Amino acid sequence: MLHKVELGSREGPPLVFLHGAGYDCRMWAEVAAQLNDCRCTAIDLPGHGQSRATDLEDFDAAADEVAECIRAHHDGAVTLVGLSLGAYVGFRCLARHPDLANRAVLSGLQDRPVMMGPAMRLAMRATSALMSFRSLRERSASDMGFMNLAVASDAHGRPNASIRTMWRAARCALEFDAREELCHVRTPTLFLAGEKGTSRHPECPHRLSRRHSRLRGPHRAGLWLRLGRRGPGALCPGDHLLAHGTQSAAPPAATSCYHGHLTAARGHEGSRRSPRISIRLRR
Repeated sequence: MLHKVELGSREGPPLVFLHGAGYDCRMWAEVAAQLNDCRCTAIDLPGHGQSRATDLEDFDAAADEVAECIRAHHDGAVTLVGLSLGAYVGFRCLARHPDLANRAVLSGLQDRPVMMGPAMRLAMRATSALMSFRSLRERSASDMGFMNLAVASDAHGRPNASIRTMWRAARCALEFDAREELCHVRTPTLFLAGEKGTSRHPECPHRLSRRHSRLRGPHRAGLWLRLGRRGPGALCPGDHLLAHGTQSAAPPAATSCYHGHLTAARGHEGSRRSPRISIRLRR
C-alpha cells in the first residue's frame, strides 16, 4: 500500500493531497499547516518518496492505488486535491472511483494529448535526467515558490523519484485524454491553471470546466480559475472565491457547492517568486 502521512489535526473535514512529479507528501506540509481545523492526509504517489517500491505504471493503476490507500484510512468521501501529476492521478480517481471524493481541486492538467515531435520528446527526456542534480531540483522548487527547498530531495539528498519514473509520468501526461470521461465525472471539481501552465494551451481549463458543466442537476459544474501575478485572475492575500454548482460554463452568482478561501503569500518586493496559493475548503 502507498505511504501516507497525517498532517495537522486528526479531526475535521478530510482533505487528501496528491503531490506533483518529483516530490512526495512533504510538498503539502506548508499548506496543511494553515488548515489546522481539517484532517489532512498526504500520499506518496507510486514511484515517489516512500512509495518507490510501487512502480508508476500508468495513471489508472496509480489511481487505484490511491483509492485503496484512502479507503483504508477514511470511512467516507474526502476532498481530493491534486497538483500536476497529482491532478492527473486525481482525475482518474474521480473517473474510476466515483464514491471516493465529494469534491475535488485539480491544478495543472491537460484535457487532451499534447502533440510533440521527436526533438521535444528528447528534450523532455533530458529534462527528466537533469532532475537528478540536486541544485536543479532546488532551483525548480524555488521557482514553484517553496520556502523549504529540502522537499526537492529525500532525507539523503537524493531525488524523490527515479529518472525512469519521471519520464514515465511525463509520457503519461503527454498522452492523457480526459475528453471522453470528463462530462461523466459527477464530483464537483475546481480546475486551477497557473500563469505559466496556460501559456501554451490557454483554452484548456475553460474546456475542462465547460465539459464538466454539461452534467445535469445542482452542484455538478466545474469552475476554472487562472492564477497569475498580475492582470485578470491575479490573487491577493485574503481573496475569496465561490465555486458554483450550475450548468453554466462561467461562474455566475448562483448557489455555491463549496467555498474556497484563497490566500497568497508573496515574496519580498522585487522577488521573482510566484505567489504561493493555499485553498481552504468549507462544506
